[in-house]
Amino acid sequence: MGRKKVRIIESKALCRLLLLVSRGINYAQVISKETGNKPSPVVKQLKILEKTGYLNKPKKEKLLNKSVYSINYEKICDEFIEYYIRALVNHYGDINNNQGFHSLKKMLHPKIEKIKKYFLSIKNNKILLDTLKKSLSSYEPNDTKKTTLERVFFFVFCYIDDIAERKVKIENSKDLAELIKLSNMSKNLKKEYSKEFYKAREEWIEETLKKSSS
Repeated sequence: MGRKKVRIIESKALCRLLLLVSRGINYAQVISKETGNKPSPVVKQLKILEKTGYLNKPKKEKLLNKSVYSINYEKICDEFIEYYIRALVNHYGDINNNQGFHSLKKMLHPKIEKIKKYFLSIKNNKILLDTLKKSLSSYEPNDTKKTTLERVFFFVFCYIDDIAERKVKIENSKDLAELIKLSNMSKNLKKEYSKEFYKAREEWIEETLKKSSS
């Protein structure tokens, strides 16, 4: 049985490069020096990030004839939206693999899709983009090897999820209103289906116990 393929947002090595580039450490040679790795594997990793869209196509600096890398924040935002939706679904347990949650999954699907559609419609939200940018660039170079993009996303998820309670004053109230609406949509979903989740969970446990005793 082969090893499970690690997604890019779960990779510490690839995330480290993204975090460094976000701080302006954006030449392969300088990144290599910062990570303590040889230039060849670093260039390969940068190519992976470029090919998968996390990095923009590098620009050539004429004076030094070096490739300058930059973050593709549109891709980062798209991946965060996918993470946000997965986090919502995971609130209800492993509903994809457990038959006991089949009816709950059917009920949740249109609601989840509605939230995803709304989130995609506000993906250019300035507060969201600024939060993602600040979160990526907030890690000191020595701390970049300890985290993953998934962990960065977790903190942004928590920030957005309780943004309504923070009552922060931000100049562009439209952007804030959009995120508060998203937060409330998610909270209402969790509240609305909490009983259904526990009912489905009990039915699944009962069904599992019956199978194990037969």
